[in-house]
Amino acid sequence: IGVVGAEAIAEALALPQSKVSNLNLSVNEIGDAGAKAIADALPQSKVSNLNLFDNNIGPEGAAAIAAALPKSEVTNLDLSVNEIDALGAAAIAAELPQSKVTNLDLSDNGIGYTGAKTIAAALPQSKVAHLDLHKNLIDEKGAEAIAAALPKSKVTNLILQRNTIFDKGAKAIAAALPESEVTDLHLGFNSI
Repeated sequence: IGVVGAEAIAEALALPQSKVSNLNLSVNEIGDAGAKAIADALPQSKVSNLNLFDNNIGPEGAAAIAAALPKSEVTNLDLSVNEIDALGAAAIAAELPQSKVTNLDLSDNGIGYTGAKTIAAALPQSKVAHLDLHKNLIDEKGAEAIAAALPKSKVTNLILQRNTIFDKGAKAIAAALPESEVTDLHLGFNSI
């Protein structure tokens, strides 16, 4: 649908009579401009489940979505397989504590250690229970940052598979588990 289609959907979402609560725009090439259009509509919409998987959204689009979160009804945010990198992750992390987001999927975005660290820092003040950060180039330091935040967070489902977490990162996560709420842990394909 591209940017033009995203803008049309955004206009409809902002109308008072719109009842859309589940919006899936996966694989539509909306980019940053389309993400900004959707973000502008979120505060007026009823959207609680927002899926923007694989849309070539970069840090600017992620920042626009992030800024809209505290004024929106979004509880489930999927920005997986985009290009938000550490800057986009930081923008999202900054708004998580004021948002209603309980399910966050930022997988395959290249957020690395820096992005993992900023997301981890926001977890204790957020409502996030399901966190998917798989395939993000997260190293042992990133795993340690996430581990440090787990006991103070609401995270029950943690997905960190296909990163670059080795023994040291696994040990940090293991040490945090008894004091955390985690019931579902995914660490496959990490060479631990």
